[in-house]
Amino acid sequence: MSILIVDDNDTNLSLLSTLARKASSIEPVCMNDPIDALTWCESHVPDLVLLDYRMPSLSGNEFLGIFRKMQGMADIPIIMVTTENDRAVRKQAFSLGVTEFLSKPVDTIEFSLRVRNLLSLRTAQTMLADRAKLLEHEVSLAIANVTAREMELVTRLARAAEFRDPKRAPTSCAWRAIRR
Repeated sequence: MSILIVDDNDTNLSLLSTLARKASSIEPVCMNDPIDALTWCESHVPDLVLLDYRMPSLSGNEFLGIFRKMQGMADIPIIMVTTENDRAVRKQAFSLGVTEFLSKPVDTIEFSLRVRNLLSLRTAQTMLADRAKLLEHEVSLAIANVTAREMELVTRLARAAEFRDPKRAPTSCAWRAIRR
């Protein structure tokens, strides 16, 4: 599993990284530029994103809008960590797909609980997706098996019908049509 932390303040990055490591035993990937973080996400899929709202190149909400449109990022849990208390900002963030909000200064116990809960959620999502793929594969195999058995049954019935008719040879037109 991986945690991505995006914050333009190095002190905040260090603090969030330490807290995330303690809460999850996962070494987080820290980015101080949201554009670099989006570039990283093109080849990596984080299991949790911790995101600052106020950043110079992209706001947290602008990051969210781009991130959620990227392949495979629609269900990744995101915690926005911010000093921003404006309800409009929060509503927009929720409409863009943020999962949780934490206010700075961060309450360490609340932070740990939310990180653990969202990582558990992500684990369950991943397991469910893997199970769905496995079931899809098993259904495909079962359909192929049933189709093969149906074809064998039709072939045998056609052969039986030909043997019952003494005037027809096994190389008749009906037999050739079924074999195709």
